[in-house]
Amino acid sequence: MQPRPRILEIIYGNTLGGAEVLLREMLRVADAGRFEWHLCVLRRGAALREYEALAAERPVTLHHVPCGAGLDPLCLLRLTRLMRRLRPDVVHTHLFRADVHGRWAARRARVPAVLSTIHVFSSARSRLIRDGLDRITARWADRIIGCTQTVTDQEIHRLRLPPGKAITIPNGAPLGRFTAPKDPGPLRREFGIAPDERVIGTVGRLNPEKNHADFLRMARRVLDQRPDVRFVIVGDGQTRASLERLASDLRIAGHVVFTGPRSDIPVLMALFDAFVLSSLWEASPITLLEAMASGVPCIAADAGGCRDLVKREETGWLVPPRDPEALAAAVLEVLAGGDHVREIASRARQRVLDHHSIEQFTRAHEALYQDLLRSASGRSGH
Repeated sequence: MQPRPRILEIIYGNTLGGAEVLLREMLRVADAGRFEWHLCVLRRGAALREYEALAAERPVTLHHVPCGAGLDPLCLLRLTRLMRRLRPDVVHTHLFRADVHGRWAARRARVPAVLSTIHVFSSARSRLIRDGLDRITARWADRIIGCTQTVTDQEIHRLRLPPGKAITIPNGAPLGRFTAPKDPGPLRREFGIAPDERVIGTVGRLNPEKNHADFLRMARRVLDQRPDVRFVIVGDGQTRASLERLASDLRIAGHVVFTGPRSDIPVLMALFDAFVLSSLWEASPITLLEAMASGVPCIAADAGGCRDLVKREETGWLVPPRDPEALAAAVLEVLAGGDHVREIASRARQRVLDHHSIEQFTRAHEALYQDLLRSASGRSGH
């Protein structure tokens, strides 16, 4: 009996963001009968704790190799030693520091197949030294994966990749949790939202690139015409205090709920009459997939890979970035309702269910691993 191919996933993991959650969900449904799964995390924190819980319930072997900021020679040495000991057949890296250190170590350890997924749109990555390291080490990868065609196209240009080296595998999510009917009544009572009030929501880390300030500016404009609306911001992060001050300055604090971190996202989606993403850049936001799967009308700034998910007047409302007026106009259109709003939300839901399940995402990666191993075997003459 042939041994199962050994897969080593490497992720930086300094926060529990979209990339970390996506990898966790992939490993939950990964085929343990076909592959032997290993996961290496380079930072301690919330992501590592999540992965420890995952390893307790799934056949995934967890490793921790500390990695500092910048290029860390000790991390490179430790990763090389780990790979020489494990002898993985495939190394798959996620996020910049894991990409650079993981590709370099895999080259030194002579790993047969190496690939990296780009989870972040380049506006967040474009620094001269970082891009240089990324470009050099990308030469040692067999494939670079973009999570949308927009991201793939920009990586071909940014990393100067030869034809055929970059491919697209659309992000997926565990959508079953978002399709079943839910009662948002308890959340309305918890947040003090009246039964006749409409709710506009957003979900994500409170960081500068998420641009929640424009979400609040949009809320001010909507409230000028619709005082019956409440706004819910789900998540936490470095900009929370400044956003709370802005809500007060705009005189809308009584209409805005800052929930902090929540684990009941499917129920929150059922509370929303519209989901708004005002980010300055995105690759392929998981929260947008979750909102679409929930049947919530979605409004997004045209930032990075959002345009691959939200097609104007087909699967949602796409507006120019940094334009709270346009966000407000789209929200008011959704609140006005009508058959076209329901039809757009329905098409978006079906599109996500057809193309973005976590099972489809995982099977696509497993097929790619097998293809790369066949190619590596052919090169070695085995």
